[in-house]
Amino acid sequence: MKKLLLVAFLALAFAVAANADFQREAMQEAVVPHGDGGATGFCSIIYYNLCAGWLWTWSGWAAGDEVGVGFDLPADCGKLAGESCTQTGGWWYWRYTLPGYGYTVNVDLWETDAAYCKTTYVGGVAGIDPVEGWNNFAGFGVVNSDYCALIMSWATGELPRFCSTNNPANLDAPVACAGFAIPAVPGHTFYWGGVTTQYCPPQYLADGLGPSEGFVDSGFDCAGSATENASWGEVKGLFR
Repeated sequence: MKKLLLVAFLALAFAVAANADFQREAMQEAVVPHGDGGATGFCSIIYYNLCAGWLWTWSGWAAGDEVGVGFDLPADCGKLAGESCTQTGGWWYWRYTLPGYGYTVNVDLWETDAAYCKTTYVGGVAGIDPVEGWNNFAGFGVVNSDYCALIMSWATGELPRFCSTNNPANLDAPVACAGFAIPAVPGHTFYWGGVTTQYCPPQYLADGLGPSEGFVDSGFDCAGSATENASWGEVKGLFR
């Protein structure tokens, strides 16, 4: 009973992004995950799962819409109390775009609270003219909170398309995805709203079976910690 109440509470605390506003389309593609190794204290966090070779592309975005990934640094990067973590860089996977199309995006790093509400702006880059597929960016600064979020926003809307884990395809591939379980609520990929409406807590992105995790990799270097080269978040994301 306690477990059921907890699930119900989480479902209320993190509403699902309305499917009436956003449309998703299945795509089969061989996407090679990125993740940079490093010295002690470094971790590369990803939450998505590509084991079936299928992904979702999301459309219906408007200018100013904000979507991205929230990171739990103590759980997935070994951050200790009082430590700070420097973002070392990362990768973002976008589809249906080429430089010169006129569709640009901004990417920003925010400190957040435990519910992934934005608290303190860290840094970012504006006017990215993305290429098709993986796009690399440098680190944006130092995070002092236990939680943070990497958030993209559209300058004009619609393109590029946001990409995420296709949970039904993963569950329908028992050989390729042996052991894959329906992801737990609330997940790590969220919609923070747009120009006229901001959500706190943000709405998590889902595909009907559970949270659908965005194709985002981010590296962090947490001073003084003793994490391995890859965090548990990366291990889960690379599970094949």
